[in-house]
Amino acid sequence: MNTEPFIGLPYQDMGRDYSGVDCWGLVFLFYRDVLGIDIPSYAEGCTEPFERAQRASVVTNCITDWSRRGPGDEKVGDAVLMRMMGHLCHVGVLAPNGLILHSEEGRNTILEERSSANLAHRIEGFYWYDPGH
Repeated sequence: MNTEPFIGLPYQDMGRDYSGVDCWGLVFLFYRDVLGIDIPSYAEGCTEPFERAQRASVVTNCITDWSRRGPGDEKVGDAVLMRMMGHLCHVGVLAPNGLILHSEEGRNTILEERSSANLAHRIEGFYWYDPGH
């Protein structure tokens, strides 16, 4: 599973292409280009700047359209839902070797250890796309 094309992509609110991505835009591109799965962009109806409430709405949609894996059953390619300041409003992709591919405001897309001080306490769960479940 090649994550290299995504490393360093600039953060951009509502970004859904290689010129810039927000956290969901990264998942959107990864699923389309690596896994060959078309998932919703969830950018419709959002406005700039992308407010925290809109980010939370995207993540809520993710929970609705996706199925959660049980603890220890996560698989590479799963969407990783995370909290920021107590709210579900961040998502990344589980990459090989315990890494998470993600894009946060103020920094380019990175691979980061899921056990890092920045991520470990924020992970809510691991999900796979399962529309109509």
